[in-house]
Amino acid sequence: MLCTMLMLPSAPSREPLRLPHFADYPASNIYRGKTAPLNTKAARRILKHWSYISKSHPPSKWGLDDITEQKVNFAGHYILGTGSCGGTCEVVIVTDAKTGVFRLLPWSFKSIRGQYETRFHSFSNSNLMVLRGVLFDESGKLADLPFGDHYFLYRNNGFVHLLSVLFEPPPLALKSRIGKYVVYDNPLSRTIAGRNGIHEFKLSIAQRPFSRKAHKMGRNTDSRETIDGQDIIGVDYNRNPRNELCHFDVKVDGKSWPIPASLWRNCLDPNLGTFPGNGGFPDLPLLTANLYINGQSLTVKMHGGYGYNRYTVTWTFTPDGIDDASIDYD
Repeated sequence: MLCTMLMLPSAPSREPLRLPHFADYPASNIYRGKTAPLNTKAARRILKHWSYISKSHPPSKWGLDDITEQKVNFAGHYILGTGSCGGTCEVVIVTDAKTGVFRLLPWSFKSIRGQYETRFHSFSNSNLMVLRGVLFDESGKLADLPFGDHYFLYRNNGFVHLLSVLFEPPPLALKSRIGKYVVYDNPLSRTIAGRNGIHEFKLSIAQRPFSRKAHKMGRNTDSRETIDGQDIIGVDYNRNPRNELCHFDVKVDGKSWPIPASLWRNCLDPNLGTFPGNGGFPDLPLLTANLYINGQSLTVKMHGGYGYNRYTVTWTFTPDGIDDASIDYD
C-alpha cells in the first residue's frame, strides 16, 4: 500500500504559541555574596518526605559538597543543579545560597542520553526554569510528564508547573492531571536535500497511521510482539503504535538508491520534525541526513518512540545496496 505523501492537504495555519519567557518572571536583588554551607539540619527534615530517593541514593551521591564553590544561577539567590537517583534518573535540587537550605523538585528527572550537556535552563535574574526530559512522580500524587520542555515557576519556596511542550499527546488517563500542555508538530512527510562537495542528495520520508491489517503480527521467543517477522522498535507491550513509516526514498546525484523496507518498516512512531528550542535550548532536529564526501555513503539519523521506548536509529546507505541500521535506546 503506497503512502499518499504527495496528496496530503496542507495544515491549517495556526497562531504561534506564546510560551513563557524568562523576562516574564523577573527576580530582583541578585545575591552576589559568599555561598553558605549546606544546612544539614534542614536537609534531614526535608528528606523525611523523600525516603524513596534518600535511602537508595542519599545526598552524599548528589555532588552537594561543591555547592559552596558555585554561583547563583536561578531566582535571585538560588543554585540550581541535579543529583543522581539511579541510572539516568536525577533529582533536581535548588539550594538557597544565603542560607544553605535546599529543596527538591517533586519529580525525578530523565534526560535524553547524549543530546544535551545542559538539561535545565535558568538565569539568576529569573524565577523561571525549563527542564527538557521525562519527569516521573515517585510518590503517585502527581502526574508523570512525558518527554518535552517543562516550564516551572519557583514561588513561595516551591515549584509551580506552568506549561509543558510535549513530543506526543499524553495518555488519556493523564490528560486531566498534567494541566496545561501543547504538543509539537510532527509532520506526516519530510524532504531533506543537501550536498557535500560536488555531490548532492535528496531524502524523502513519510509516515501514516499504523494499521495492523497491513502487516503480519507475531511474537518472538521472549513473547515480545513482532511485525513482519522483525522485533518492533519504539513501542512496548502496553501501548499500540500511532504511526509507521510508509515511504523511504534516497536519491544521490539524481539517481535512486535501493532502500530495503526491512531496514525501516519496524521503526514505529517516527519523529520527522524538529523539536523547537524553547526556553533557551537549541532546536533538536529529529531527522537528519549527511552525505559522505565521495558521494558513496549516506547516513540518516531519526529519533522515534516515546517514554522508556525512545530510540535513535542510524541508517547507512550505499549505491550498491550494502546498507546497515543500528539502534540506540535513549
